[in-house]
Amino acid sequence: MSRATRNIGSGLKVLNGNKVVPFTLEFLTDTTYYAANTSKNVIVPYIEIGRDKSCGIPFTDDTPMVSRKHAAIERKNHKVILINLSTTNQTLVNGRPVLKEWPLNNGDEIQLSADGPRIRFFNTPGKGQLKFTDRMQLFAQQSLRPYRFALVGLALVLLLGSVLAAFLVKSLMRDKEKLQAATESIEKQIEEQKKALAKGDSALVAAQARQAEQLAAANALNENFQQALASQGQVLEALATTNIRKSRVKPVAPLKPPAKASGPEAPLGNAWSHVYAVQVFLTITDRNDQPVELNADNQKPVKVKDYYLGTGTGFVLEDGRFVTSRRWVEPWAYPKGEKDVLNLFANFVHHNGGTASVRLVATAPNGQEFTMRSPQFATDRSGDRVVIGNFGFGEGKISVADTENGSDWAVYQSLSVTGLPFITESLSKANQKITLHCLGYEIPAGVQDGPAGNPTYSKRTALAGELTGKPWVVDGQAPDPGNYGGPALIIKDKKPVAVGLLAAGKGDKASIIPLSQLK
Repeated sequence: MSRATRNIGSGLKVLNGNKVVPFTLEFLTDTTYYAANTSKNVIVPYIEIGRDKSCGIPFTDDTPMVSRKHAAIERKNHKVILINLSTTNQTLVNGRPVLKEWPLNNGDEIQLSADGPRIRFFNTPGKGQLKFTDRMQLFAQQSLRPYRFALVGLALVLLLGSVLAAFLVKSLMRDKEKLQAATESIEKQIEEQKKALAKGDSALVAAQARQAEQLAAANALNENFQQALASQGQVLEALATTNIRKSRVKPVAPLKPPAKASGPEAPLGNAWSHVYAVQVFLTITDRNDQPVELNADNQKPVKVKDYYLGTGTGFVLEDGRFVTSRRWVEPWAYPKGEKDVLNLFANFVHHNGGTASVRLVATAPNGQEFTMRSPQFATDRSGDRVVIGNFGFGEGKISVADTENGSDWAVYQSLSVTGLPFITESLSKANQKITLHCLGYEIPAGVQDGPAGNPTYSKRTALAGELTGKPWVVDGQAPDPGNYGGPALIIKDKKPVAVGLLAAGKGDKASIIPLSQLK
């Protein structure tokens, strides 16, 4: 079944009140058609986003970073999939580029290009149960709008068909009247013939032959009438077939912004002003220092030069050091399995004759900005694991970081600013619980021009130990990945003091790497 037919069928089910579950798109960027913080329910199983007028979620030419057919959202069974349709502009989910398609979860953020409009996805309707009038309006916009030209053509075909059918019916009715008159005349003549034969009138015997001829003519007229009826049925069947063919028009193609940051608690004072949103741009070059092209799944090759990967967090200490997560400085050391093609490819090239590097743009809430590059950072690669094999790019080796050994840190020396006070000595007794105040940016915060806004805040607890020891596992839900590299602070003498940075732990747990580990 075509996507167009599924869209119209799904829309009809919703109009009838059936339980076809809509989803909601919340627009987080002001554009011509959509104001920020407005939302739109979607009832069709497939809808496209772009500047093409046939898109179900259309944008105008005031957003040139949006392709004419940029992306699509499709419901497959119980999953909702984001499909990248553009070969020139990126489609991002939670700050990560989508090469082909990606499953959407409730609250995910879609962005059309790194500086394009942003949309948040919710897998339930935004205003509760949809009224019939709302369902009808959505059906008209999403199921019929992309096929309006086909429907206009279909309407013309049906109109011409109805005119032709009316003409055929009128012509057939006239033939039927002639047939009825001829039949009545013949029956009358036969009756008179019977009377003449009874009288032995030979003259009427000759008339019998003429009447037989007239009856044969009447039968022929009746046969023509039946053939005309069958011909009319064929015309109507052809129109119905045309209707089906016209409805099989290929549909056309959706994006997503950062979550709204909430301010940190009062005890932290202005500590948040020293926390930076870190934008990460990847470049992969060959032995001749030329950008390398990545060709995945037979798609158009992507030249990996200053390629936007996402946004993380970093912070400045009072001695001028800039501290962040190693995963933002060397993202290729943390590939997420075979599906993370870009980082896996960067890792492979970096350890087999080429070079992978990143440009980091750190932006403070007040708009102050620094640009740094990965070779300028100190990192700990002593626990990395080397793997040799064929990773889809040929035989070679890769090197993968250990996420649990406390090496997820990177330090840039001597910025021209001062930042958070910090301590590296022991906090308290080893088994005493302490409260940690964590700051960080949610992906993809800080992508927009100008100030990055305030970081988000979370409070966690941990069993205190020697600050020179291993990373601490902390409680609470798993942090947003963009929080990695953000500071963990305690309140000492009524002032916030940095003691470590937030990093990934075992499973979905978070951990704190003590600042004493930053060698």
